[in-house]
Amino acid sequence: YILLLQCIFSAALFSQPRCAFSHYSVDDGLSEGIILAMHQDRNGFMWFGTFDGLNRFDGYNFKVYKSGFKTHNGLTNNRIDNITEDDLGYLWIRTYDGELHRMDTRTEEFTNFNEISYKSSDSYSPVQNVYCFSEGETWVVTEAGKCIEVISHAGSPAYDVKNFPYEGTPDEPGKINLIHKDRQKNVWFLTD
Repeated sequence: YILLLQCIFSAALFSQPRCAFSHYSVDDGLSEGIILAMHQDRNGFMWFGTFDGLNRFDGYNFKVYKSGFKTHNGLTNNRIDNITEDDLGYLWIRTYDGELHRMDTRTEEFTNFNEISYKSSDSYSPVQNVYCFSEGETWVVTEAGKCIEVISHAGSPAYDVKNFPYEGTPDEPGKINLIHKDRQKNVWFLTD
């Protein structure tokens, strides 16, 4: 009887999965010790948004992307608050100041989407949320309630933009809290 109990407990102990944890810091190549956003892309790379740049980790090394004076279409701010990926493999990166960038991970080129955030020619509204759906369809919502549909094209930096202003009522400005696309491809907006 004791031998049976010993076998049961031994089997339970050895059947537990073994987990390994690794700790990475600026000494390992991470640009900043505080992580604000994380994303694992379709190729297995881990992406980290920090106070000091966008970091790509391949399991061995970090590659850091930062804003700079010599970058034509690079990041405009080093604080990365949100990273999401669309079905075409583009990363959508929102910075602290509400600016939006699309990164082509194959070419490592950034497209700056700040011009689509203007409510009018003199009124900038920071990006609040980004929603990615199938077939390169991405919806961008600004703090002023502007809703923008961006259709990306596979294998090309080209994109199409459609604006859908949501003004709300005179007493309450419009605010879009969530965008959802159902199986019939209807797009639903949750507003205040």
